[in-house]
Order: sequence, then structure tokens, then C-alpha cells
Amino acid sequence: MPEGIAGSAVFTRRRLLVVAGGAVGLALVRGRLHDGPAQAAGSHTPPPHAAPPIIRLPVLTENGAKVPIVVEVDHPMDIDHHATTITVINERDPIASKGEFSFSPANGQAYVAFQARLDDGPSTVQATVACSRAARWTGTASTRVVDGAGGCGGPVPKPERAATLIRPPVIRLPQAVRDEPIAAGRLLDVQVKIQHPVRTGLERRDGAWVQTAEPFYLTEMDVFLDGERVSHFALTPAVSDNPFITFRLKPRRAGMLRVVFRNNRGARLDAEHPIRFA
Repeated sequence: MPEGIAGSAVFTRRRLLVVAGGAVGLALVRGRLHDGPAQAAGSHTPPPHAAPPIIRLPVLTENGAKVPIVVEVDHPMDIDHHATTITVINERDPIASKGEFSFSPANGQAYVAFQARLDDGPSTVQATVACSRAARWTGTASTRVVDGAGGCGGPVPKPERAATLIRPPVIRLPQAVRDEPIAAGRLLDVQVKIQHPVRTGLERRDGAWVQTAEPFYLTEMDVFLDGERVSHFALTPAVSDNPFITFRLKPRRAGMLRVVFRNNRGARLDAEHPIRFA
């Protein structure tokens, strides 16, 4: 099993206990984008062999239920020394953890793009990177959700209704769609789209967040190449509806790529896509 692959999401709590726990469509977000190296935060400064993670966020957005987040790490991905995880949080949200994304050398780069739920107002999103030599370092980037447009609340679909809103994932390789050659040992973008509602089960009452229903969400996504697990993404209810996730692979051989999602009601959804070299 690849080093650094974790098995569960970590939830950070603020004002309440939450029980039960690519690029992403940046062009769809109104406003300018923050695009550049994040500033190191606190004592978690990058080690000499690494740079701060690059975090891309919209400077301003009118939809707090779908805030695009991109985290890119410049770090070796060798067997004996590689970036193992990216953990994304926003401390001011009722569900601070946006996910923990674990990688192996087969990824070629620690990179993830997805959409998350943020509360309205200003936020400082933090990405913490860990590597196989026990180093950890952190970067931050700022964004703002227009007042009244926060995305942390919402009703939970009933089980019979939710079943009609779920479809299996679809894997897309942008290089193949553009008819570009895919070669062994070259970075390959992988986009995964799944139709699945995600609800926090939270409501804001008298200025405080209250858990009024069980969350409904995807708990994890595993990535396999020819049966070997290369990535594990631990997800939380703070991920947006119908997740669209982009990551990278560096395949050494042609083979079958498979992704497997699971949700907190026990469902499993998976898809396969062949990787063929030119």
C-alpha cells in the first residue's frame, strides 16, 4: 500500500459538534482569481527541498456552495521521498475540514482541484502538506463569499429522493480528449465527475449553526491503477454537490484506471478508464 494513504477524514469543529462524521470550473466564478504561491502560515514553513503550496481561489464569489480550490505542490515524488498528503481547512466554517488528499509516487505530483462549501464573508483557506520524511508545511490564501451567499447549510434529500439524484462517476483524460499523445513517465491530468448530492445537515439559527439532520455526503474516493491503490481522498460534507475532482498521475505503463467512491449511507460507485500510450 502506498505510503501516506489515510483511511478517514478528520473533522474540525467550530461552535458545534458535527456528527457522522482541472481544474475545477474557475471560469464560471465571477470575480478575479487569487493565483500564486500561498504565504507560509505559523511555524509550518517549507523545508529546504520544497516550496509553499500554490493555492488558487477566487478573490470574490457569489456562490459559497461551490467555491473552486486548487492546491499544487512542488516536491519530489520519489519512492523514498515524496509528498504524502494535502489537508485543506477553513477554520471559520462550521465544518472546517474540506478534505485530506493522500498521494503516492505514482501520482507524479501532489495536486488536487475540487469545489467546497464556505460560509459567507472573508475566509483564509489553509493547505498543509506532509511528506514521507515527516516534514509538514502550510500555506494560506484568501477569498470572500458575498454576504448571504454562504453554502454551509441546506436540507438533506430523503433516501428515496437521493437515489434518483445519484449517478456513477465518469473519468475524463483531457489530454486524450484533445488528441494529445499520452506517454509513459509523463504527468497526466485526470478529471472525475460524479452526480451525487452533498448536504451538511446544518441550519443557521439565531446566528449559530445547528445540526438538524444527518449529513449526506461522499466519504472517500480511491484511485487504482491496474489494481494498485495510488491515491486516497478522504472527503467531508463540506465538499460541494456533484463533485468534480482533478488530480494527476505519472503512469509508467499502460493499464486500467479505476476510481471508487463511497458515501455515508454505504453506497459504492465506481468507474474505469483505460490508459493507452501513443
